[in-house]
Amino acid sequence: MIDARIAAPLSSITALLLGTSSVLADCPVSIQHPTHIPFSVENNLTSDVNLSNQDADACGSNFVKQVPVFPDGSFGYGSQCAVTSYGDGYDEGQPMSWADADNSAGMSGRILESGFRIDVVLDGYLQAYNGSTSVDTELITAYRFVLEDDARFTCFSFFHIDGDDIDVKVELIDYHRATVTDLTEHYTEGEAESEPIAAGVYEIRTTITYQQDGCDNLMFIAASEVEMNFYCPESYRLGDLNKDDIINGKDLALLLSAFNTSNSDADLNNDGTVNGEDLALILGAWD
Repeated sequence: MIDARIAAPLSSITALLLGTSSVLADCPVSIQHPTHIPFSVENNLTSDVNLSNQDADACGSNFVKQVPVFPDGSFGYGSQCAVTSYGDGYDEGQPMSWADADNSAGMSGRILESGFRIDVVLDGYLQAYNGSTSVDTELITAYRFVLEDDARFTCFSFFHIDGDDIDVKVELIDYHRATVTDLTEHYTEGEAESEPIAAGVYEIRTTITYQQDGCDNLMFIAASEVEMNFYCPESYRLGDLNKDDIINGKDLALLLSAFNTSNSDADLNNDGTVNGEDLALILGAWD
């Protein structure tokens, strides 16, 4: 006869037995963001415009700054780089050649419970008259954070490009170990889970480059969206108390030994007490 102290409501057990048995344990990882640490967001937007009959003219918009985070966890900033180039005509009597380039860049994002989402956009146009023209534009943004525990991460990334000769790259940089993970290559839409990474200072760096030759009038836009969430490197199923990848009598014994206590390992629903509701959860995930 089961002790009344550990008898879970039959309705709860029945409902859980009919549900899934692959529920993951809730195990968020602590992250410090730029509002809490002496690291900042970097913006580097440069543009070179070259007329065929003169040297390149250039402008740059570079800064490193603390980015304000609003109460809802959102943040963002923007910058602009505009340049006008002038040159002599090819032959005497021809009108002066010129080119106007105007690029705008912005980064916005939102701090999540155990991660963040970052959106980066670069757009611009070039107008030219009486001369072969080329434009080279580069945008680099960097978002730094501290990962306080070893972790895995899930990553969702999406990229939009409208124009030719545009390249978008998003990298996860580990400052302590000088390693770089190319998220653009390995974490495209639909791919998620990473290998474990160590605690330390990291940076998400987005680089957008645009190069165009011989076009008199052009417009372009490139955008990236990356969402990352971090969690314990040893993620295990809810109820697998001994972490042997199976839920059986060994886990039940551990739960019963902690019954009516505040043991956090056995308190599966995090209500402060190990009781019949936790028993129902472990039975519902039984192998």
